[in-house]
Amino acid sequence: ELALAESTIRGEQETQKADILSHINSAIAAVAQVHSADTAKMHGDVAWMQPKTAKVARELQDAIAAIEAQRTQDLAVLTGKLLANISAANATYQRTHAAEKKKGGDWCADAGSSPREAAR
Repeated sequence: ELALAESTIRGEQETQKADILSHINSAIAAVAQVHSADTAKMHGDVAWMQPKTAKVARELQDAIAAIEAQRTQDLAVLTGKLLANISAANATYQRTHAAEKKKGGDWCADAGSSPREAAR
């Protein structure tokens, strides 16, 4: 009877082990299935986002290029204005200096020094 009881207990233990392993394998399979579905969704999301991301990157590059072009244009305009102002100031100085020389005086000499020397 003892041998029969041990055999019965061993059989029940083996049945329980098999049942536990079956549950574990089912859980592993369920997790793998969820993981597979999540991975597929993630790949789908990435595929959906790629063209949108590329479009935003292109728009950003275009905006940067437009800003650079505008900056270059503004710089050229300001440089032109600066050169025109320098030229006008130089012409005014030359006319004033020529008029003073014509009168017989040198307005720089009258001041005791040239504008450059006065600036020192």
